[in-house]
Order: sequence, then structure tokens, then C-alpha cells
Amino acid sequence: MDLAIRRFRRAPARLLLVGLPALLLIACSSSNNNSNNNKAATATKAASAAAPASASSAAGTAAASPSKAAGTAAAGTAAPSGSPGAAAPSGPTQTPQAQVQATGSPIKIGVLADLTGAFANEGNYMKLGVDFAIQHINATGGINGHKVEAVYADPKTDPAEAVRLARELVQQDNVDVLMGGVGSNECLAVEQQAPQLGVVYVSATGCASDVFTSTACNKFSFRVAPTANQTTDPESSYLVKSAGTKWGVMYADYAFGQSQLKAYKDSLGKLGGSVTVEIPVPLNESNVSPYVSKIPTDGSINGLVVAFGGADLVRIMGAIQQFGINKKVAITTQASKDFFGGTAPDAVDGSIGVTIHPTDGIPGNTYDAQFDADWKKFAPPERVTIGVHGYTAYMAVMSIRAAGDAGKVNGKADTQKWIAAFENLNMPQGPDSPTGPMIMNKNDHQGRMNVYIIQEHGQKEDILQTVPAAEVPQIGSCKVK
Repeated sequence: MDLAIRRFRRAPARLLLVGLPALLLIACSSSNNNSNNNKAATATKAASAAAPASASSAAGTAAASPSKAAGTAAAGTAAPSGSPGAAAPSGPTQTPQAQVQATGSPIKIGVLADLTGAFANEGNYMKLGVDFAIQHINATGGINGHKVEAVYADPKTDPAEAVRLARELVQQDNVDVLMGGVGSNECLAVEQQAPQLGVVYVSATGCASDVFTSTACNKFSFRVAPTANQTTDPESSYLVKSAGTKWGVMYADYAFGQSQLKAYKDSLGKLGGSVTVEIPVPLNESNVSPYVSKIPTDGSINGLVVAFGGADLVRIMGAIQQFGINKKVAITTQASKDFFGGTAPDAVDGSIGVTIHPTDGIPGNTYDAQFDADWKKFAPPERVTIGVHGYTAYMAVMSIRAAGDAGKVNGKADTQKWIAAFENLNMPQGPDSPTGPMIMNKNDHQGRMNVYIIQEHGQKEDILQTVPAAEVPQIGSCKVK
């Protein structure tokens, strides 16, 4: 059996409306989280010979194990019924590979997964998404014939620790590529280290601040999931039409929340709307009632954006429900069930939001249906709701694979080849990118994927609108150097 190495490292001693990009969840732990680990890494191995089955065609024919998507995303390429089939720019695409076990020397991915701390829910979903992707990759030829291994480190939501661990992963563990860091403050700190470390760095679950690619972009860093105005532009159009033009924004007062405040101001402003109330809340604030009490319920605002993630989101939404604010004002916040441990609270019933992977699947998309079915077989019971967190991590790893195949890389020594292929990457819809294409922008290294405007009805999530990847706006004007 192929084995994926997983090393854990710790630090020393009635309308509700929801905006995607927090990706920072409740601090719940999973069975994979070993709370007794210290800095010393404990190497464990997970069997990955039995790869999940995947759709082998647009018709949804099930294969014994997942296969790589063949062909290019040229105009006219057939897509499963119900899925956007928009043409995408030309560039490196996934190439067919036989369903054989990878046999080459391993390529190691260093993963900064916040398995403990405020973003433990996201971090544990990240780990599952990475493991799921690696199982798929190693069963279908690896990266350019090399099997893939993951080396995990837990920064515990600490940017300084994330930087220290990133250096250690590259300089001591000799990983070939870096990914992860849930908090925007973590990934922004690691991004600045990537050129010095000389390896490709790919953000994954979380890292939703626009700054990563809108102003701080660099040659070595990439993000595949859309965020900021890429999601708030299409969502705001819906919000203004359905609720009105005057909005308040309650946000986590750090890089992510500040980015969301800016994005909603810009997006609403384009439509004649405005943000008239701003309520910043310190990150990890335990007593949120004084802040929630500042939310106007006198009709002076049409709706409220709630821009939080992790345990903060759970506390804020609990207080909003307790005070009955969700009955008095339209609210936009993270509504997907995976943000709340798989069960949506009453506070988000009726809410409208944005995601790149609806938790209840995409009607007519056989690739996504097979992906969701395989995830449910793979994940522990408490994380069978895949949502956005595990999917984003999966797509980050699959993009590393697609660029590695296109660049014919053999490891860190081929970093420049990896970068050249990555910045022109065009992943067509298929088993490796089941919701739709992923299109990378060469200028700022920001990806675009299908964006879905959703509405929560109890435990059911309905898709109101699909924005194809090719129609998602660019994030800014940054140019890598």
C-alpha cells in the first residue's frame, strides 16, 4: 500500500444574508487531533491504497478509483448537465494518467494546519481535505510519477509560529512545497517568507484576506479559491435587490474582517449602496454581547454583514439569535453547515451567502456528486459535511498536482518550472476539479472558481445563482515580480 506520511508538530511550551470568505470555523476537535503532542513531531502513517471512486465521464459512470480529468477547458468542452461550461483561457491543463500507484521518490507537501486553537474546525477540515487529495493522487500516478506525502505542523493561529514552522518544514523537513495557514494573519506572514525559502506556497482553507493577492502578491505564492470582491460583488447585487442599499458590517478586527469590510464597501458602492454602520470586534473576544447590542434594529439599516470565522462566528451568531436580531434585520454571514460542525443553527435560517462548494451538492453535476459520495466514505462522522473548508484544501493540493504534472517537476529543485506552470494553470472540470474549472491569473496568482449564491432553509441549502469561474471578477491589479 502507498502510505502518506502525516507528521503533527505543535508549538513549544427573515432574510439572513451571508458572505463567504471567513472560512474560519468553530474550534472543535476531530479524532485526528492529538492534544498531547508537543513540538516534537510524532510520525504516523495512513494507508491510502484504497482510493475513492470517482466519476469517469460526464455521464457519471463510476470508476473503481478516481481518474484524472483529461482534455482542456476549451470553448465547447462538454460539462455535466447543470454545471457551467464556460470557456477558460488557454494554459497548462491536467493530462490523462493511468490509474496506477505512484512509484517515484516522494514529493513532500508541508501543511500548516491549525488543528488546535480558534480555527481548529477549519484546520481539521483542511487536514482531511489534504489527506483525501493525496489518497486520490497516489492512486492515479502521483505528481509526475512521484507519490505524495504530507508533513503537518500546527501553528495554533499564531502568525509568528506559522513563520517559524514554515521555515522548519522547508529547512529541516525538506518539504518541496508549502501550503496552509488558516488565519489571514498567518498566511500573510508566511507569504512574505516564501521567496526567501525558495518554495511554492499555496494558501488553502481560510486565508481570505484580499491582501494576499490584491497587494502583497509575489512570485512564489498562489491562492486558488476566490475571495473578497470576487465573492462580494455577485453577492452584493443580490443583497441590494432583495433587502436594500443600507448595510452595517460587524467584523473580526484583523486582516480577514478588515478585508471583508473593504470588499463590502466597494461592492455595495458600485450598486448605489453603502455601509452606514461599522462594528469591529477583537479577534477571539469571549464576551460579544456588548458588540451585538450595537446592531441597529430601528430600520436605519436594511441588513447586516457578519464577517467572522471559527469560534468567533459561533459566539456572534449565538448572541444574535439570543437577542432576536435575526428576526428584525437581514443578516449576511457564514451559513454553510460546515462552519457550525455540520448542523446549521436556527440563527442562519433563511440566510443568503456565497460559497465555492455548496454543502448539499450541485444539481446535475455528476463529478461533484461522486466527490461528495467519496468524501462521506472517507471522513469521520463528525465531518461528513464537506462544505467549503475541506473542498478548498482538496483543490489547493490538486492544483499543486496539476502544475507539477504540467511542469514535469521532480521536487523542490524544479520550483521555477512549478511556478511557470502554476501561473498559467487552467484546470478543467473533472474528478480533480469537480465543481467546475479553476483558472489562475498569471499577474497576481489569484485563482477563480465557480461561485454559488446560496440560501439556508433549516438544514437544507439551496443554490440561488451560479457565477461561472470565467465570469468571476479579478481581485485587483497586483503584479508578481
